[in-house]
Amino acid sequence: MLLPVGYTMMLQMACSNTLIQVMVPDALRGRVMAVYSMMFMGMAPIGALFGGALADRLGVQVTVAIGGFSVSGGCGLVLVSIAEDSRGSAALDRSSGTQPAGEPAEMSAQAVED
Repeated sequence: MLLPVGYTMMLQMACSNTLIQVMVPDALRGRVMAVYSMMFMGMAPIGALFGGALADRLGVQVTVAIGGFSVSGGCGLVLVSIAEDSRGSAALDRSSGTQPAGEPAEMSAQAVED
């Protein structure tokens, strides 16, 4: 299990780093990367301290189970949020009369004359 877990962890880190650098404006890239690095590297010791204290009180198996349920619950919340956002944006596109992304707009006779 260490090989696929390590591979997916490295893939996630590379993709996150790439997306942040591509999506952030040039003027803010350094600041955003500093905050990202601080959160990514700085929160790990705090999480390890919390996990160790929880494992000391409840046991390792219960702590790992709580962590697994927490991650699964977080993923579920993200999926629900993405689904609601995509439904909301599709309804907004239909109500405003604009074409959703990826679909060609029909040209009217007036647009052809111009």
